[in-house]
This record gives sequence, structure tokens and C-alpha cells, in this order.
Amino acid sequence: MWFDLHADIGYDIYKEHLLGNDNRFQEYHLPRLLKDNVSGVCIACFFGDYESWEVMQDCVLFARNQILNSDVQFVLSKEDLKSDKFKVILTIEGMYGIQDDVANKIQWLYDQGVRIGSLCWNEENALATGVRGTVDHGITALGREAILKMQELGMILDVSHLNDKSFFDVMEYDLPIIATHSNARALCSALRNLSDEQLEVLKKRDTLVGLNAYGNFVNDDESLRDCKHLVEHAKYFESKLGLSRIACGFDFMDFYDPNTFMLADMQNSSELHNLESALSKVYNKKDILRIASLNTLDFLKKYL
Repeated sequence: MWFDLHADIGYDIYKEHLLGNDNRFQEYHLPRLLKDNVSGVCIACFFGDYESWEVMQDCVLFARNQILNSDVQFVLSKEDLKSDKFKVILTIEGMYGIQDDVANKIQWLYDQGVRIGSLCWNEENALATGVRGTVDHGITALGREAILKMQELGMILDVSHLNDKSFFDVMEYDLPIIATHSNARALCSALRNLSDEQLEVLKKRDTLVGLNAYGNFVNDDESLRDCKHLVEHAKYFESKLGLSRIACGFDFMDFYDPNTFMLADMQNSSELHNLESALSKVYNKKDILRIASLNTLDFLKKYL
């Protein structure tokens, strides 16, 4: 039922690989997701503010090989979405390792199967500025090279971690845009969330916004970080964007950090039934299915 647009599984399985465990995806993640009624996931290879291009390559290649050696559908094009198998999309969260030879490195990522990518994480790098960077810094000259190459390839650009300046710089370009894991800033003040001005621009683009289950992005009041209040973000997005633009990008991190503050009643994918229950108080079954997966599949069928 669920299609998760953002899970840091690429980061987790690579971390486990460096510790000597090369079976983390097949033995832990995949069985768990299948049990939890998840039908597809975007596996993010996360790179913050220190990894080299060589580390990026190593992580992407390892994640790619894990996908290819599992009984799943590696989604590279819209044709792959027709498969009945569990679907996996390889994504990049932060391109800190790309500091030169931009077009060739973006091409390499695409050739390995990466179909969605964000230019930066929260930091400021050679391409763009994230939410913790200098407020008036946006997309750099190298970042513009990266965007043009992504545009050429049809790679989907994820805007979830960009600061406001970089976000609006990106909107100057005609390429597929997505916010895989962001909520509404009007309901929770975290800068990682999307402002009304950003939502207004996104409404004009054929895009998706993925509901994020990280507590700090759901409500400023710690006691109100639960599925009920995540549904408030869905309702807000519906009012600003329409129902067809709402998806899920849960950002679960429990598998590598048990102290991460997810929602009180949805710590991981095993508790997705609590979100379904909260959604059912507002939406009918058909609309819940659209939010859970169908909107995502429709978007991917159009842009992959």
C-alpha cells in the first residue's frame, strides 16, 4: 500500500557494509518493509558535509549491487513500475562530493540508476545551500551546471533540503521537481518545512510533496508530535496544492539511530497502521490510497 519517497536505507546499508555486514538490505530492511505493507521505497544514499566523490561512488555502487542482488524491481524507467515486485528507486541526498567535473559526475550517478537527487543536505556546498547555510546564498555556478545536466537526463531534483534562496533559484529551470520529505512551515516553524510562498510556486509545477514523520517537522510542541498532527499537514497541503500532490516521505531513521525523535505513535514502518487510522478520520479509503502510493506512482509514470 505505502510508497515511501525517502528512507536513509542507502546510508544504513553502506554503514553496515563498512562494519562487515553485507546482508543488511536482504536480511533486515526488505523483510521488514514487506511485512509492514510497503510496496516501494526510495533508498537514499546520504552525504553530508565531508564525504569525497570516491565515498559517494562507493556507497552508490554498494547500494546498487544490493538492489540488483535482491528479489525486487530496480526502477529505472516507467516500464519498471508495471512490475508486481517490491519497487526500489535509488536516490541521492546531498551531493557534497561533487566539487568539479559536474556534468560527468551527474552522468555517472544516472548511469548507476540514480533517478532522484538533491543538490545538498542542510549544509552549504559547491552546488547549493541548505537550510543551515547562509540565508542569501543560493545555487552556485557549478550548481547550475548540475541542474542543466539533470534537466538533460530527466533526473528528478529533490528540493526538500534547500534553503529558500536555492529553492527559488531552482524554480527558474524546467525539470521535474519533487519535495520528497517536507511538511508545511505554516504548521511547524522548522526551516526544513515549506513556506506558503514555496507551496504557491510548487502548485504551478507538476510536483509532489512527501509527508515527513520526523517529529521536529510536525509540530513545535513536542506533545503534539503524532499521526493526528501529521494529518494536519496533509490537510494543509490539500488546501494549498490539491489532493493529487500529497505523498509520503517518512524519513524513518530508527534503524540506525534508536534515539531519533520520530512521531510518538509512528516510530517506524511497523506503525504505519496508526497513520492510516488517523487519515481515515479525514479521508476515504480511495483518497488514503492516493496519498499512500497512487499519487507517487502517477508522478513517477510521468517523469521516469
